Amino acid sequence: RPVQVYLDGLYLCLYFLTERIEDDFCADYLGGSKNDYDVLEAPSASGATSVMKVLTGDKKTIPPEWTTLYAKASAGLASAQAYQDIQQYVDLSAMIDYMLMIYYVGSRDGPTYLGHDSSPVPRNFYALRRDNPAGPFIFLPWDTEWCLEDTRVNRLSIMGVYNPSVLMNQFAANVDFKMLLADHVHRQFHNGGPLTREGATARYKALSDEIRGPIIAEAARWGDARSNYTPASWENEITRLVNSYFSVRTDIVLGQLKSKGWYPSVEAPSYQIDG
Repeated sequence: RPVQVYLDGLYLCLYFLTERIEDDFCADYLGGSKNDYDVLEAPSASGATSVMKVLTGDKKTIPPEWTTLYAKASAGLASAQAYQDIQQYVDLSAMIDYMLMIYYVGSRDGPTYLGHDSSPVPRNFYALRRDNPAGPFIFLPWDTEWCLEDTRVNRLSIMGVYNPSVLMNQFAANVDFKMLLADHVHRQFHNGGPLTREGATARYKALSDEIRGPIIAEAARWGDARSNYTPASWENEITRLVNSYFSVRTDIVLGQLKSKGWYPSVEAPSYQIDG
């Protein structure tokens, strides 16, 4: 939620108060005790390795289920048995919804860093799982602000190592997964769903309306130090996103999904009652 921050009475900035995705966060939202959870954080520093950071309590090592997940995915998922076996390690629906968001916003800072690294490492996401009782990994985004830029950008083939983008490309070898993916795409990209023009525009306008007043103080505080940092430039960016990004991005990403063979070229049937 947005808040106005003051330090010793001096206005500092518009700040977004955010919950940390740690073990107590998991217990609050998913039940049980915080000791029941494994929480891994992808690195975000420049020059980072592919090693995930362990955040949970006194647990010092990455759970073996993490490496097992990627080993099983790399071994091949075309068979029904392999597809069934791996589902104990990853929540497929949560992974698909997370990655559809990444594809839509065109993120270049997660789940891999698309900067100068020749082999992008995991970046800016969390992987959490309940280990008592044992459950699958769930992926959650973090710090995904390099996004909503170029409407034509295609992130479907970006892979790297040890991240859900890799898994999506490996799971796509399985016909049952592709049907599950198609179901999620239809739900998100059609009929006013979250990634339609209507859904994205309404959500974005609600968020921008909430900070329209505070943005004046934010611009006054920092405008002298940064060029073109004014309420007018912020309003121009809103206009760009609403009129030039959200208006076309849905169809562009749908086209990318179809070209990759991840969504049927034939549309799903539309059911009607009494006309």
